[in-house]
Amino acid sequence: MLVDEWQLEPDVWDRVRRAVDDDSTGGRFLLAGSAGVAPGVRIHSGAGRIVSMAMRPMFFSERGVHEPTVSLLALLDVESAEITGTSDIDLRAYTDEILRSGFPGIRDLPERARQLQLDSYIARTGQRELPENGVNIRRPAALRAWLSAYAAATATNAAYSTILDAATPGEGDKPARQTVDVYREHLQRLFALSVRVYATSAAATVGHLRTRNNLHEVDLVVEAANRSCVAIEVKLADTVNDHDVQHLNWLREQIGDRLVNRIVVYTGRFAYRRPDGVAVVPLALLGP
Repeated sequence: MLVDEWQLEPDVWDRVRRAVDDDSTGGRFLLAGSAGVAPGVRIHSGAGRIVSMAMRPMFFSERGVHEPTVSLLALLDVESAEITGTSDIDLRAYTDEILRSGFPGIRDLPERARQLQLDSYIARTGQRELPENGVNIRRPAALRAWLSAYAAATATNAAYSTILDAATPGEGDKPARQTVDVYREHLQRLFALSVRVYATSAAATVGHLRTRNNLHEVDLVVEAANRSCVAIEVKLADTVNDHDVQHLNWLREQIGDRLVNRIVVYTGRFAYRRPDGVAVVPLALLGP
């Protein structure tokens, strides 16, 4: 039995829990929802009865654009994992894939229809999704401005003040930090806030590393349950040089053999290992 948007009727959760207590046969219920329950609503944890899984948009290899040849799971497991393959996907094609999104029902629409759907998806977050889930947003346009500002600051060390100015250009009356934190909290509850898809299938977590003084930064650090790690730098360029791998090699000096593999994901054609052991992999060739 599939119950969609169950969080709008939270009693469904406890009814399913009691049904599982009566009959623990697995696979009888699927509860789907675009958010968690509204603030202040109390439900049983579901521990031992209900398993929560995050659904994410399709990553590159899941879209059928190119067959991957390099496995993230293998890279987490062994330093000598095979790095091979050739991609014919260039930067223009990658850009097109980003703009098409990873939503199955949207990505193959005609360009104008696709853009309308994506714009509507974001607009409805503030106009419908949040209010339906117990959050009153007085200024949906301000929420959208904050989404844009946060997106523009991705993979940067932008300070809060920089994001604030980007979200409220020319406005003298800036929102308080507490107000903005509320926006972020509710967006996280809506699951609005890449490699993560592959890491989930490998039972691993994904983080970002930056030292306090900003001297060293690694775009993505994937950590397995056994604490082995893969460090990943992401480059738009179609070539990789020594400067591009310096932070990866620094991290290897810090944590030693825990760092099983160092990878640069780029927009070039060939997958290979550099003499220093760093794997260079076109995005289109990276898979689970």
